[in-house]
Amino acid sequence: PIGTAALQPADQAAIVLHLDPAGEPESYAIEVSEQSVQLTGSSRIALLYACDTLVQLATSGAIPLGQVRDRPYKRMRGFHFGLPPRESFDFYRRLLRHVLLPLRYNTLFIEFAGGMRFDRHPEISQAWLQANQAASRGDWPAFPHGNMVAGGGLLEKDEVRELVAYAKSLGFTVIPEVQSLSHVQYITCAHPEIAEIAAEQVRTGALDTRAADQPPSTFYHHSTCPSHETSYTIICDIIDEIVEVVQPERYVHMGHDEVYQLALCPRCKGQDPAELFARHVLRLYAYLKQKGLGMMIWSDMLQPTERYRTHPAIDRLPRDIVLLDFIWYFHLDLDMEDHLLPHGFEVVMGNLYSSHYPRYASRAAKPGMTGGEVSTWCRLDEYTLAKKGKLFDLMYSAEMLWSDRYLESARPVYAEIIQRRIPDLREALRGRPGLRRDRRRVTPLSVVPPLHDGLPGALRLWLADRSGPEPAGLGDAPYPAGAFDCSGAQRLTGRPLDIPVGGCFDRLAFLHAASDAAVRQAWVPLSQLGVYSVRYADGRTLDIPVEYAGNIWHWARRYGDPLRHPYYRHQGYAATYMADPAVQAKTETGKDILLLAYEWVNPSPDCPIAAISCRSAGTPGVDVLLMAVSGVSVPKP
Repeated sequence: PIGTAALQPADQAAIVLHLDPAGEPESYAIEVSEQSVQLTGSSRIALLYACDTLVQLATSGAIPLGQVRDRPYKRMRGFHFGLPPRESFDFYRRLLRHVLLPLRYNTLFIEFAGGMRFDRHPEISQAWLQANQAASRGDWPAFPHGNMVAGGGLLEKDEVRELVAYAKSLGFTVIPEVQSLSHVQYITCAHPEIAEIAAEQVRTGALDTRAADQPPSTFYHHSTCPSHETSYTIICDIIDEIVEVVQPERYVHMGHDEVYQLALCPRCKGQDPAELFARHVLRLYAYLKQKGLGMMIWSDMLQPTERYRTHPAIDRLPRDIVLLDFIWYFHLDLDMEDHLLPHGFEVVMGNLYSSHYPRYASRAAKPGMTGGEVSTWCRLDEYTLAKKGKLFDLMYSAEMLWSDRYLESARPVYAEIIQRRIPDLREALRGRPGLRRDRRRVTPLSVVPPLHDGLPGALRLWLADRSGPEPAGLGDAPYPAGAFDCSGAQRLTGRPLDIPVGGCFDRLAFLHAASDAAVRQAWVPLSQLGVYSVRYADGRTLDIPVEYAGNIWHWARRYGDPLRHPYYRHQGYAATYMADPAVQAKTETGKDILLLAYEWVNPSPDCPIAAISCRSAGTPGVDVLLMAVSGVSVPKP
């Protein structure tokens, strides 16, 4: 026991923590009596799960008597991301502590690429920096995975050690990803002599990205030659340095996905692609085994449905290699794991996106399907994860991986539970955990002139029937009754609408919606529909961008509904984090009504705000419907 009741005063209940390695993996129990609270976990992270559950039970100020016993459905519950940029270190720690741990994730897949300084190969680190800097200036094409890993910068080994140590202190398993055959531009940029290229480079045209990932620019060499001995010398050196820093407990993820160039160079031309692929995997498998480590790889090269001509290699690979299947989203009508499981491999659902993964319940139940991992494929910071819908996806996927009672048909219920939790999660990620929403003071601001010009008919009818926003979702409403005055709701134009303020506020809450659907294109910046300019009494002005699919959404959508088209597989949720659904209603004909409240945090809360100037950005066919604005005062900690 970590604590004991004997140490507590007689009139106080004791909290006792007990580590029980004999329990089911990652299971925990809580027993609450009038005398004590007993927390038991089978591992460190399981005990932390128990502590987090106890905190949830105590939110009302009292802990109910009884028992809680819980255990995970899937053994592997992972999160895949690149090394965080230096300016996101604090965000990284908050993400682990306040999001991933409470959501019961247990494994971190961290892609390294060239984001950590390699002492044995300083030329790789130098080329990584040079290429990312040239790309940021626009001189070169975007460097593949450059912005995703360390923000295109270079972390020192001690910095990475500290990041890994923090994760392990919370009980997370850390698995480094070392791209080794493909996605190795970070190597070939410094060593073009080992690149797998033909005498005449074949340039790939644009592909239909609904059914395939677009190959990267051929400006950079995507693959190394599996027949060149220097390829192995370099990648083994990199493995050594990463393993020394991370000290992985069991596995290293070696990539091996999307090998677009194979059997092209003079050394490899004419050889069987499957033989070349198997040779490379086996060589690195043996190298890791010498270190007492197992191997993980992506599984697309072993799938018979793909164009790589390497799937026969599956019969040559050791069965203890763990396969991460991500091309399920290119074949939504097929259970792709059925091509892998009969061979005896353990399969993890790679790039598990709850917005698109079909037939989850039946597929996850198959023997050999040991879990899943949610991937980011973007820079690790709050804004980028939010605009791509990753934080909502993390919360939804967590339920799929933890609970064997997950129901696909209950998606609307899960979405409402998530929307209730996101405001507190957002505060925690910004370094303000525990902010009580019920202690905030919300002051409606008058919008002049008071008219409903340009609003869709359904919204005008809704306003006529209701005096103000009604609670949205389960639990507490995101804003109290009377928080917004919608009498001045209107469609914004290019002519500024000035709203007088004349006071100090910690935040401003904008209740708004988009008049129509705007373009939401994956992998590009969000479309700006308008701007709210805050003018302070001292003459300073700050602009707040109104971004479609970020802090504003179409008024006739339902919150949390995925963008179902396969094109949006990596970014299936829109407008689910930056703003809260203050109003969710139905028209008389059953159409959805959604009004989001975007709460802007004022960087100068002690300086009076003179006015807010609101205008449309002139996006063709889409305007901002500004329903109301309110000032928010937050109690000092």
